[in-house]
Amino acid sequence: LDGTEVVATSGSAAEVVVHVATTDTGDLGPVARVEDLGPRTLTQVRDLLARHTQVTVTPVIDLHHGRSVNGYEHPTDVKK
Repeated sequence: LDGTEVVATSGSAAEVVVHVATTDTGDLGPVARVEDLGPRTLTQVRDLLARHTQVTVTPVIDLHHGRSVNGYEHPTDVKK
């Protein structure tokens, strides 16, 4: 995942889009980019989202990394 779209809502609706990259080992990177706020540490993002009672996480495909598909059918994660 390069981007993970996170939508957080509380009493009043709010949408917070957070982009988090993963490392080669699959762990989350140390920094996230919050749209309209800029770079934040994962701790800062956690504190921001903790203010909301409902958080929806939507993983997105990383368009910066190429995917090799050697067949007629595309992998399921690319079809979405």
